[in-house]
Amino acid sequence: MKKSIISLLLGILFYTVSSAAQATNSGYVVESTPNSSYASSNSITGLFNNLQKKEQKSAQSIASDQYNSGLKNIEAKKYLAALRDFQSACNGKHAAACTEIANWYKTGKKIEKSLEKAAFFFEKACKLQGAAGFTACLNLGELYKAGEGVEANADKAKAYFDEARRGLERFCGEKYPEACTSLGSIFTLALGVERDFLKASVHLNKGCEHGSGVACYRLANLQLFGMDGIPRDRAKAVKYFDKSCKAGLWAGCQRHRDMTATTSEEDTPFRDN
Repeated sequence: MKKSIISLLLGILFYTVSSAAQATNSGYVVESTPNSSYASSNSITGLFNNLQKKEQKSAQSIASDQYNSGLKNIEAKKYLAALRDFQSACNGKHAAACTEIANWYKTGKKIEKSLEKAAFFFEKACKLQGAAGFTACLNLGELYKAGEGVEANADKAKAYFDEARRGLERFCGEKYPEACTSLGSIFTLALGVERDFLKASVHLNKGCEHGSGVACYRLANLQLFGMDGIPRDRAKAVKYFDKSCKAGLWAGCQRHRDMTATTSEEDTPFRDN
């Protein structure tokens, strides 16, 4: 299909140039309709642009299919097959796939740990941007801050943290609740910003409301232990642990079960004198 369209476009171009040359050589004056050449050029450019968009959409679709195949292989515990799928999707510029590979290398849970490779794939995902890409920027900033897998560089770490924060602020919402979770981490861990538990709780609450189990879990801990500006509230902590459980986070289910079976003093980090 692509070759036939290109052949057609080249044929149109050749015919136009050839006809004009023949008319000039024969001594005739060729009068063009106002803007006719401009219109022809625009038509050809439009066809090329449409073809390019179709190819790009097709490549994105293939990468998404490969990424989803990787997720299914993880469920089936076929980790090598999943890794191959993620690598293919990452090569197809799928940021989430690149981030997934980076996390595998960072943790070493499914493949041999390599912080150098983790940094490589986090950087690749970061350049692709999007919700997953900006989360990768955040992880890459942490590696530069700690000097893990890369040479420690505070300036680079700050630049990646800032890029991640600005990007995640655009994506945080119903469609990308995990972007809100990552924003919560930025303010909780003071990654390129002043530590601010109140701001963290705002982002975590938004992520929790839109279905992020991790956001609910972290929000529950803020309420349970009490942080600067956030008073302890055991009832709210129980509620958020329950929400994290219902969102599919096993750790939330465990914490909710433990808390509903204990007294308030048993689950606090310290006792008041």
